[in-house]
Amino acid sequence: MCINSIVSADIPNLENYGLKSDVIVADVFAKMLREMKAANSTRLIIDLRGNGGGWTMIMYAALYELYGKRFMDTDLGMNFATKVSDGWLKKNNTTLEQLNQYGGTSLKMGDFIERSSSISSFDWFMCADKSILEAQDGEPIYTPKEIYVVTDVQTFSSAFHTAYMLWKMGAKVVGVTSGQAPNTFMEVTRFKLPNTGLECSASNSLQSCFPTDHPMAKAFTPDIQLSYDDYRQFDFSKDAELLFIEKLNYNENRKK
Repeated sequence: MCINSIVSADIPNLENYGLKSDVIVADVFAKMLREMKAANSTRLIIDLRGNGGGWTMIMYAALYELYGKRFMDTDLGMNFATKVSDGWLKKNNTTLEQLNQYGGTSLKMGDFIERSSSISSFDWFMCADKSILEAQDGEPIYTPKEIYVVTDVQTFSSAFHTAYMLWKMGAKVVGVTSGQAPNTFMEVTRFKLPNTGLECSASNSLQSCFPTDHPMAKAFTPDIQLSYDDYRQFDFSKDAELLFIEKLNYNENRKK
């Protein structure tokens, strides 16, 4: 399953973002998993190379189809802190008063909104047809025995989140370290300097996946990190990572 970007018709009012797509992730994943189950296919490779991201919540449906309620019950370990600022409020088309009224809070400018990646209900899912998920009744459609995720330096934003969440669920990451650090600044608020008219942007959110002293806090190192010699072995093919996984499993099966 090659995913080039995490943008799909699952997004409400997609046209408002200037985007067009007829792909619904929940439909595509459900169809794939049913076909894999019927064929007794035991290995799934999710290719996130070159994927610059989109909306993380779109992938919740796919992960729920893959793992069922276990996905929602798993502590993914991601924590976010978003700073309340005038620019951030304008970006979200709201006011401080509306924000506090909606959340029952008493936030002030400069305060941080902290939340974890805990997914307690389908309300967090960005899915055009949640009846697909409700019909599962907590069970996965199908969970292949082996799940691999392929990343490269361009695996970024929600694509990184997808790789990270799959890793937390037990999948093996193969390839090159993602260009995004697990502990990093996220999202941007754009603004224009009043005198020069220069358009700028600043991060408004801090993401933390590991303790600050953890070796993976700054680099999401794959479980199987390919070397120069590994790529040369496959003549630097654009599918070197996929060929590597194929050979890896071939050798493991021979040992059995």
